[in-house]
Amino acid sequence: MKQQVMAAAAAVLVAGPAAAQTAAIDLPAQDLASAVRQLARQANVQILVGDREARGRRSNAVKGTMTVAAALDQMLAGTGLAARATGPQSWAVVA
Repeated sequence: MKQQVMAAAAAVLVAGPAAAQTAAIDLPAQDLASAVRQLARQANVQILVGDREARGRRSNAVKGTMTVAAALDQMLAGTGLAARATGPQSWAVVA
């Protein structure tokens, strides 16, 4: 019985991170700093981007229900930047 309970708990722990939460995102193409702020607000997460990375860059439009990772990938496509998860609800935009 104890082994069954431990196996079930392990299965829940493994399934947790893989089940990424989605959010309804609706962002026009705009300057990158503004896009990052709006995405963070819409998805209820923290996203950090430095002035150096954001300066002079524009985001792509993002619309639909998707994970934060997918939204960031779409937003940053073609900018030379990428997003890295820094915690369960936090991200950093990096060069």
